[in-house]
This record gives sequence, structure tokens and C-alpha cells, in this order.
Amino acid sequence: MDNNARITIVVTLYNKEKYIRQCLESIFNQTDSDFELIIIDDESTDNSYAICQQCCESKDCTLVTQPHSGTSFARNKGIELAKTDYIYFVDGDDWIAPDTIKILNEAVASEYKMVVFGFYYTREDGQVFSHAELPDCSYTNRLAIQENLVELWDSNLMYSSCNKLFSLDIIRQHGIAFQNKDFGEDLTFVCTYSSFCDSILTINPCLYYYREHHLDSQSKRIRDNIFEIRKAEYFELYRFFDNMGSLNDKSVEYMSRRYIERIIGCIENEASYLNKKASKEKHSKISAIINDETVVESLKYAKLRSRKMKILSWLLKRKMERTTFLFGVFISVIKNKFPKLFFKLKMKR
Repeated sequence: MDNNARITIVVTLYNKEKYIRQCLESIFNQTDSDFELIIIDDESTDNSYAICQQCCESKDCTLVTQPHSGTSFARNKGIELAKTDYIYFVDGDDWIAPDTIKILNEAVASEYKMVVFGFYYTREDGQVFSHAELPDCSYTNRLAIQENLVELWDSNLMYSSCNKLFSLDIIRQHGIAFQNKDFGEDLTFVCTYSSFCDSILTINPCLYYYREHHLDSQSKRIRDNIFEIRKAEYFELYRFFDNMGSLNDKSVEYMSRRYIERIIGCIENEASYLNKKASKEKHSKISAIINDETVVESLKYAKLRSRKMKILSWLLKRKMERTTFLFGVFISVIKNKFPKLFFKLKMKR
């Protein structure tokens, strides 16, 4: 690794002993070694840290551990320690393509302030089953970004921080940091960063391998506040598009559609057979979602694309609470009994 490197890779992990070796080996085996590596262990209680030590023997990298505080604190520690021009975040259970740094170094030579690339989606065993990508495109000024903001965000590739290269100058100049959330911290970070970014390069190759753990096991986590989280996301995106000068009919349709698409997850969360709430409480919550003003308003503008989403929107518009509940139960069964099918349906929404 070169002392004149322009990119710092920050790997964050907590109890990833099954995956961290593959992650680190994908970094050490890059075709271009012109980068710095910082590994932040969030006080793992398994063998993750010991594996990191083994992998880092005779390697030029920084390995630190911190009191268990969560991914956001670990990434912020990486920002604090990085000494290069750009930073790239990798989660400890994922890995990157062999040419990632070579491609990113070529991109930063043109001084783009953000570089965005695609994902490979893999099962827990590492088998690739899907991908998401963007065409090669450059946006060299603020106006170009404003005019294409909907296309960028509608790609479903803007929400994550792990398929992007960020300028540390922008991060530090504007005091940008990951917020202490257990859900949606990437969205907030990317929105905040994008507000100060005046050039973006999108590149077609998928460089990041994202491991979808729930495909091989039941997704048992029920969030009591998922609707409130999604509603807050909707308003966060609305403010972001407004601040970017990109609030128009096209962006309102996109944000409304995105919101309604995620309402299906809120309904599934409430109706799920894994949710231990009383049936009366489940129905009450779904009724509150259906009658919420933001949902009612978004249904006016959203142009749903898939048959599944059109059916759901038809039920929501007519406030058919009981049928919507049964729809949520059905989706819950698909999600937990047939997760691969659920993911395919989700990708086509």
C-alpha cells in the first residue's frame, strides 16, 4: 500500500467471524495496491478481532477496536483516522471485486466528488443471485445533478454508503457524520453529503458484493416503529430534493411511489405471524397507516409499476383494512417461508 494513496478503505465489523476473512482477502488481493486500509472492530465478542490480526500480519494497515457503539460510530472513527483524499466504506460481512481500487483510482484522477457503482446481491454462502447497476455517466456540475436527481435515486443505488466513494474534504468541511441510528443512517449520510457535492461519476461495473442474510433464514425482527421510520424517511427525502432545487412533479411522483412501495413492508411488519401483538392491535395499526395523511396524499401521485403494488394501492385507496391485513399476512408468509421468491418480488416492485 502506497503512502501517496488517495483512497482509504474503512472496514467496520461486529461479530463477523464467518465473513471477515473473505472481506479482508478481497481487499488485500486488489489488482491496484494504491490505497490505505483502516479496520474498525466494534468490540466483537467472537473471534473476529483475532481473525483480523491474523489477516493483517505483515500487512500495511491500521487495526483498531472500540467500545461497542454501533456501525455509525465505527465509520465515524474511520473518518477521523483517514489521511487520504477519499474514503470508501466496506461492511465486514461483504466483499469487493478485484479491480475495485484500480477503477476508483482512475475515477478520482478526474477529481469527481462522488463515485457510484453497482451491487451484486449474494446469498449467505456467497452465491450471486441478482445485481443492480447504473450506466456510465458523469455529472460535472450542480445543474446536471439537479436535472438527473430522480434518475439517480430511482436506481435504488443511492441509499447505501457502501457502493460510493466520498471526498473527505467535503465530509470534514461540512462536519458530515453518520448519525446514531439503528436504521436509515446511510440514507441520511448520503443525502447530507449530496447536498454539498457538485460532481458525480456513475460507473457500470458492479464492484460490491452485498450479502443478503435473510435469504437463508427467517427474518424474525419486528420493528414497532417501522412506519414512523418510513414516514420520517419520506420527509427527509422531500427536504433533500427541495434543498437541491429538484422539487417538481417528477420528483414528487418518485418520492410518493417509493413511500407507497415501502408501506407494504410496514403492513407486512404489522400483519406478520411473527409479530406477537394482539390481533386487535395489529388491525388498529394498519388502519392508522391506511388513514395517515402522508399515505393518502402519496397515493394521489404515485404511479406504481408492478401488479403487486397496484393491487396494494387499490386496497389502500379504498381503505380496505381487513383485506389489506390479509395481504400483509400473505406477504409475511412469502417473506419468511420463501425468502428468495420474496426478494425477487421486492426487486421488481
